[in-house]
Amino acid sequence: MDNITIRVDNLGKMYRIGVAEKQPQDLWQAAKSLAASPFEYLLRMGRPPTEEETLWALKDVS
Repeated sequence: MDNITIRVDNLGKMYRIGVAEKQPQDLWQAAKSLAASPFEYLLRMGRPPTEEETLWALKDVS
């Protein structure tokens, strides 16, 4: 059984955990939040996550 089909080194699965945002108080704040959310998402995804924002399900599995 020397035939290796798949070999994996340093496999990992990391999740980015976000902080719960406070809920808008009125319709105006809800509309502003809805309009800004795509831009906030792009800004958040464009930077590396901090240690508090990460959860490793698997790390360095071989």
